[in-house]
Amino acid sequence: MSEQDKSTEAALHVCWVLNKHQKPFSDSEIVKECMLEVATALFQENKKIVTSIQDIPLSARSNTRRTEMLAAENKKNLFELLHKSPCYCIALDESCDLVDSEQMSIFVRFFDIENKVFR
Repeated sequence: MSEQDKSTEAALHVCWVLNKHQKPFSDSEIVKECMLEVATALFQENKKIVTSIQDIPLSARSNTRRTEMLAAENKKNLFELLHKSPCYCIALDESCDLVDSEQMSIFVRFFDIENKVFR
């Protein structure tokens, strides 16, 4: 992998963690600052590590684009698993938020043939 590919992969990992914990994309700059402080403290003699962390693109706009990529990949993987599944069940739930915007949640339960487990 090239250095740019490694930086992009690192940025995807940061996006994944921020999304998992439902944190705003602007927090990625704080994460980067923390990583730089840790790397500087632990690897004072190795400036390449600090430089590599500085090169990780973590702007809010980049994180939005990466999150869309991760969501599309998850959706694709889910559909592939559903197509292989012998059966599945679907549950729908509709709710309104504070400004009366309707939102629908779709829950799918299916048998994953490859891993022999219900999801």
